[in-house]
Amino acid sequence: MPKILITGGHLTPALAFIDYCHNHKLDFEFVFVGRELAQTKDGQPAWEKAEIAARKIKFINFAAAKTGDFDWRTFRRSLKIAKDILIIEKIDLVLSFGGYLALPFALAAAPLKIPVITHEQTRVLGKANRAIGLVARAIAVSFPETTFWQRQKIVVTGNPLRQAIFAEQKSPPTWFKAAAEKKLPWLYIAGGSQGAQAINQAILPILPWLTKKFIVIHQVGRASAARQPLKEIQDYLAHPANKAAINLEHYYPREFLSANELSYFYPRFSLAISRAGANTVGELSAFAIPTLYIPLPFANYHEQEKNAARLVEKEMALMLKQENLQASSLVFAIQNLLTHMPAIRKNLTAQSLNNDEAAAKLAQLVRQNLLRL
Repeated sequence: MPKILITGGHLTPALAFIDYCHNHKLDFEFVFVGRELAQTKDGQPAWEKAEIAARKIKFINFAAAKTGDFDWRTFRRSLKIAKDILIIEKIDLVLSFGGYLALPFALAAAPLKIPVITHEQTRVLGKANRAIGLVARAIAVSFPETTFWQRQKIVVTGNPLRQAIFAEQKSPPTWFKAAAEKKLPWLYIAGGSQGAQAINQAILPILPWLTKKFIVIHQVGRASAARQPLKEIQDYLAHPANKAAINLEHYYPREFLSANELSYFYPRFSLAISRAGANTVGELSAFAIPTLYIPLPFANYHEQEKNAARLVEKEMALMLKQENLQASSLVFAIQNLLTHMPAIRKNLTAQSLNNDEAAAKLAQLVRQNLLRL
């Protein structure tokens, strides 16, 4: 059975690929290299270790020099450790999902004649993937617009999505108490796994208006040593003036929504306000949810803005840049989204996304390169 080492910074498509292979009983054995801590200073456990453990896959903790804070001594040490892991684990192929963790393994694999495939989920290759692309046999990309100077290496696969979100869930999470008889549209506000402070701050002053018009599910982001966004919002809601003005029965702030929770909500959301990371864009588009995207302004190569712009160009979404974000502009943009919702939903539905297609294409690419050994 071929043994594949998976590593990189984009966990969601990596998990989607692994789940596809397991669900379709493909004859691959996996080793996953990742981080035990998401933020070393905060001591936050990284989600990849728990997710990989749940899938009964071997997890190897690994540290590497970041591309933005490069240190040759650290990188040489990372490169040696990566080479040792490849040899000890008898790896047949390295599948990278970008990021600084993947770079040492791609470079160590080349002299060992171990094939490397890397996947880029955004429209523009990241710094690490540009370097990995030099030694990779193939660069799997999510968008046909993505380019690389070695064009023959580019293979358009799409971005694998979490299969758990497509599982039918008839019962809501226990924390969701909105009365079924209330015929208000459901609004999803998503700031990404770490939340979005700018979006949170713009949302709070308009909560009296929002909770009159919508049932609001607000993913505010996880707590860290520096910030506790859920507590900040709870403190805001506890103020007597705010408590009187906001319909708290219509507002559900949550640190994070699991895939199982989203599998209940996604088919029921009427509209969304969201950052524009590739995974979130893919999932919201798959469920044809009309969305106002507020891209992260300092993402690498403006990748989030480009993700959103691609949909805006096709009349599949609206976008509000963070530099223009304030309470009044947000209300205006939401009203504009309400006006265009039917057309946006129709355009999104017409794309008829195949949930397994991207993972299937990536699996085929892996198999083709294993056959070349």
